[in-house]
Amino acid sequence: MLKDCTNRFDFYVGISATWNSMMTGYLKSGELDSAWELFGRMEKRTIFTWNAIIIGFVQGGRAKEAFDFFHEMLSLSKGGVWPDKIMILTLLSACTQLGAIEQGTSIEQGTWVHNYLRVHDLDCDVVIGTALVDMYGKCGYVRKAYDIFREMPKRDTLVWTVMISSFAE
Repeated sequence: MLKDCTNRFDFYVGISATWNSMMTGYLKSGELDSAWELFGRMEKRTIFTWNAIIIGFVQGGRAKEAFDFFHEMLSLSKGGVWPDKIMILTLLSACTQLGAIEQGTSIEQGTWVHNYLRVHDLDCDVVIGTALVDMYGKCGYVRKAYDIFREMPKRDTLVWTVMISSFAE
């Protein structure tokens, strides 16, 4: 059914909202490959487009491919699309997800995202800080998680819970 809808909306090539809606529909229904195919046909990709495909692939259990999309976005960033807080949180979640499968790959990606935050002077608020603590803790780097926890200027009950859980594992 979604394939038929895509064909009907083909004449709206220049309207990214239509394409984004279709792609999001594919992602939410678990049809990641169809979403990927539609994504490849899109002429204009906004931050919403990139967030949708990356979030969809992480939630669909394909975190490695989500990172491929992220790196593609950065290589095409001449178009003015840069990662936002939603994307950074999603990537940290992907690292945590990968940590359960491939310790080496996940920590490399997570460290890369963490360094990206620093180099580009992106705001590391309590939400991002909690995600970093969670990622490092679940990947087995409890000392690094604790260092980030200690550096956080503001801590809420969630980050305390995440830190205590990291010590318990």
